[in-house]
Amino acid sequence: MERIGKHFIISGKVQGVFFRDSTRTKARELGITGWVRNDIQGHVECIAFGTPEQMSVFEAWLWEGPKKAEVKSVTAEIIPVENRDVFDIIR
Repeated sequence: MERIGKHFIISGKVQGVFFRDSTRTKARELGITGWVRNDIQGHVECIAFGTPEQMSVFEAWLWEGPKKAEVKSVTAEIIPVENRDVFDIIR
């Protein structure tokens, strides 16, 4: 099964609205591995690995986020695939 990796930067009102926890929940639901964290500029940064189909659904979800989020943009860059077992929050 082909897997791809993507580095995402999500901007808008995305910190303090359960974005990281919701992202972890969605990634695990989809079978995606990787991590998510807040960055110092007020964005959310995410590294994710999954099939092209999983990643398409995940990226579409990132544009929505949890209820209180106001996503302004999602940038995505293809990265090399890493072997990870889970999707975690990095603090």
